[in-house]
Amino acid sequence: MVRAIQESGRSLDVAVYNITAVDLAEALSAAKVRGLRSWVLVDQEKAEEDRSGPRRLRGNGVAVCSPGVVERSLMHHKVAIFHARLVGAGADTLTNSAEHNYCESLVVLDEPVVLARFQREFRRLERAATE
Repeated sequence: MVRAIQESGRSLDVAVYNITAVDLAEALSAAKVRGLRSWVLVDQEKAEEDRSGPRRLRGNGVAVCSPGVVERSLMHHKVAIFHARLVGAGADTLTNSAEHNYCESLVVLDEPVVLARFQREFRRLERAATE
């Protein structure tokens, strides 16, 4: 995932429950610095936590949004769209626990039909999201 972020040319859309993996947060922050347009969608409950990865990302200028309300967690996607050309989906939760304790996967596809469906889902979630 870090390599895919580093190789993304112009944009990156991510939808996950939470991001706590330090290397991924650093890669997303570095991508923002180099001019990559990135948008991260996380669960509202996780976005509001004081020590959350999403809050740190926001502090580094990465756009982080959430659908729904704190009392009703909604986000459980594990999807990334890299430079509007590739889609990554799987079980990877992008957390420190997942990186160090679990066996998780992320499959990256270059399939226009799959990509288009995930792009529609991102736009739907974007309309329901708040910063």
